[in-house]
Amino acid sequence: MNYATINIISYIYGYTSKSFREFYSDFYNFREYSNNYIITDDYIIFDSIKPNISIKPDKYLTLQDFYKQSKREKRLDNILCLFFYKFKTITKIRIKKEDKIISIHNPYKELSRTISFPEDKDFTHLLTVTYKHNLGISSNKNEIFEIMQNNEKVRKKVNNGIHRMRSYIYKKLKDELKKKITDKEILNRKVKELKKVVFKYFKVYELHKSNHLHAHILVKLPSFITKMEFGEIIKKMSKWFETEINGIDLKRLKKGNGDRVKRYVLKYMFKQFKYDNVFYVENEKKDLIYLIKKEALIRNDIPRIISRSRNVKTKRFKPLFRIEEEKGQGKEIKEKEITRYEMGIERKDYNKFKEILKQFKTKREKYIERMIEEAEKRTEVINKMQWYIDGIYYSLEDIEKCIDYAMNDKLIQERYKELLAKTISKFNKDLEEIDRILEEDENEEIDF
Repeated sequence: MNYATINIISYIYGYTSKSFREFYSDFYNFREYSNNYIITDDYIIFDSIKPNISIKPDKYLTLQDFYKQSKREKRLDNILCLFFYKFKTITKIRIKKEDKIISIHNPYKELSRTISFPEDKDFTHLLTVTYKHNLGISSNKNEIFEIMQNNEKVRKKVNNGIHRMRSYIYKKLKDELKKKITDKEILNRKVKELKKVVFKYFKVYELHKSNHLHAHILVKLPSFITKMEFGEIIKKMSKWFETEINGIDLKRLKKGNGDRVKRYVLKYMFKQFKYDNVFYVENEKKDLIYLIKKEALIRNDIPRIISRSRNVKTKRFKPLFRIEEEKGQGKEIKEKEITRYEMGIERKDYNKFKEILKQFKTKREKYIERMIEEAEKRTEVINKMQWYIDGIYYSLEDIEKCIDYAMNDKLIQERYKELLAKTISKFNKDLEEIDRILEEDENEEIDF
């Protein structure tokens, strides 16, 4: 073990959280890794990855910090490692309560988001907000980070848009109530109460095919907005949400739309709860090749898929969260036990992905290719040295490169030691002869 290895290990165990150490050990215990991955239009494909950790002793590192740092440095290998680890890792918390032991099984973020849907049935409109973007589908790691940055900007614009719409409604209500109420405290309280009655929203983000965000917003609008000319409403909303007029789609909802609303929300929310966001295939040589959906990686970067105003009643559940109970009589347990275990990753038919996998070379295939290239280069060097000794090859510049290569190749040094020694000896003699000829030329007097 060299100094660098000792240094990184001491850093890991001295300046990182427990969850980070468990993440790190998952990639380093008894397994060899290399950052072998490619990006296609829809997937990131890999067979062997590992996190790349920058030592910064002044910074205490958690998984969240590591994610942010990796985004800043555009380290896709680190983002992949985190996503892969979190996708397959379940946290199990065991606590003893009276005579029972309660076990709580909770996945990490990718599979642990809470699904919420509104119970309210008085939304008046479905608002869809989209934005133009110049980035298309690409197999480029930098574009993944560019899409993430663009999606952050979209989230800010959408949130600002909702805030502006709410402020507009608040001001309209206040201006109207000012005519009847003079007391400021009572006025502000009444405006807040009335705003809760006439306005509410429930927002869901969705990704386009290009992985850029757009927002679907169930909204209840007051009559002083809905009675406006439709074109005027669209114009105002495009200004509030900082998008073009054709970036606003507003549909009126019929009364009694509760079931439709529920189906709408669940449709978009369930898109992220897919076991096949990460899966693997096994090729003819029994190599395991993993695939991560690019859209899942980008979606996982969104902090909140849904949000709502406080006056919206919702039902909430976690599809993969579960609680188990067992009798705790006679069983010893600390106040709390936290363990982590792996969830099985789905295996899919290799033949279904054979076409896109043609672009990917496994670690084994790369190793074999490298061995073949080295063998071909070695053969070329040996042949040139033999031709040089036999007097049928004369490029001293080329022979010098061959000697340099041979001096760093263990196989040539072991099996062709004599050939290498003869080549070096002849090369040195030829250099001495050239030097002698040049000296004679310099000392020769020329008679004009």
